[in-house]
Amino acid sequence: MDFSPDADKWSCCCCRLHQGIQILGFIEIATFLFIAIATAYQMVMENDSPLLSETIFDYCFIFVILFSALSSFLMIVALRKNKKNLLYPTIIARVCLILFIQVFGVSKVVIKNDNVVNEYESQLIPTTYMYNQKSANFNNKYKLTKAGANHWHATKFVIYVFISFFITIALIYSIYHIIRAKKYINGQNKLQKRRTSQINAGIISDMMILEHYVNEKRKAELSRQNSENSMVEQIEEASYQ
Repeated sequence: MDFSPDADKWSCCCCRLHQGIQILGFIEIATFLFIAIATAYQMVMENDSPLLSETIFDYCFIFVILFSALSSFLMIVALRKNKKNLLYPTIIARVCLILFIQVFGVSKVVIKNDNVVNEYESQLIPTTYMYNQKSANFNNKYKLTKAGANHWHATKFVIYVFISFFITIALIYSIYHIIRAKKYINGQNKLQKRRTSQINAGIISDMMILEHYVNEKRKAELSRQNSENSMVEQIEEASYQ
């Protein structure tokens, strides 16, 4: 089946596939750069010394985000220049981002919540011992406060799970459209090659027709000259006789 860039199969939402993916690429570049800058700013502005695991996580997160931004830029170039090989980095970046969110993101939230709870306990337990001598109700108040903190951390964890789920679905859906864009570029390149070959064939056929016309004209001139020469020779022979 011949490739048609205007076919309905190459439509995406309210625009064409290659146009929609380019718009998505620009949005992703702006979003990824904003997230990377915000994460770096948060790392710099933290007063307390973070844990080594948190520092490694932040650096890895910034690296993945910047790589995703670069891959989105390459995706735009691939669609503008019809170079399908530039689409592979964005697929790899999206897979890495999915794995990073699902594996390291959940562990980051759990570890951070445990650290916050432990820090909260370390700050309140000495105060608890001091106030237990004055008031027996403080211990119950501390338990209620701790339970509320644990409930809030559990709520944040559930919210993160839902957000990461929707982000993962969006990334998988974008990978699907990028694979479609790869097929679009393949069809576009084949169509361009076919048009180029037809143009070259037309040029070659025109040159062959022109060459044939020139050869026929030369043959006609040679035959005319030969006939004129033969007539001249016949006239000369007749004059001698």
